[in-house]
Amino acid sequence: MIITVLVVGYVGYKTVIFVPQDKKAVKLRFGKVVYKHGRPLIFEPGVHIIVPFTHSVEQVDSRERVIRLKTDTHSTFFVPYKCDKPGGMRVAASVTVIPVDIHAWRYRSEDVENRVTDICITELQGPITSADPFVILYNSTSFSTELYSQSCLQINEKLSLYGASLVATNVGMSDVSDGQPLADAVERLRPR
Repeated sequence: MIITVLVVGYVGYKTVIFVPQDKKAVKLRFGKVVYKHGRPLIFEPGVHIIVPFTHSVEQVDSRERVIRLKTDTHSTFFVPYKCDKPGGMRVAASVTVIPVDIHAWRYRSEDVENRVTDICITELQGPITSADPFVILYNSTSFSTELYSQSCLQINEKLSLYGASLVATNVGMSDVSDGQPLADAVERLRPR
């Protein structure tokens, strides 16, 4: 009797799957993705029933991710002064992405976050480094919003391959590259 209860309990445990609110799950049959109408079967958050021992699920975190953009040589982008003064400033940038296609996010690449980072660096490096550091310094929020609106379509087209979508860009001053304190550089750039 006790063995029967334990077996029934174990089968029930393997039959009911709970997907937490911050995750989605890919349905697997014998370890391979299950497709329905040509699309992978994805479980949204909640309780789901599967065939025990035949089916399983792989849960994937579906929350937004903030990724700091780091180039090979530095963790910031160099933005030269647009006036006659030598030097420039270093600008830190990050992007917020969200997985929209859990199957592609999980299975398209082994290191999907690095792929997403590379795409964002490639697309954003030019607009950031050609910007006026004064504009970034005093209007970083509006610069970030404008950068997002200008780059969103091109970036999302490339990110869709990896199941991601760009949600926001964030750009801000980091430090001065010619060795002076940031406060001095800010004062030096201030319009008179």
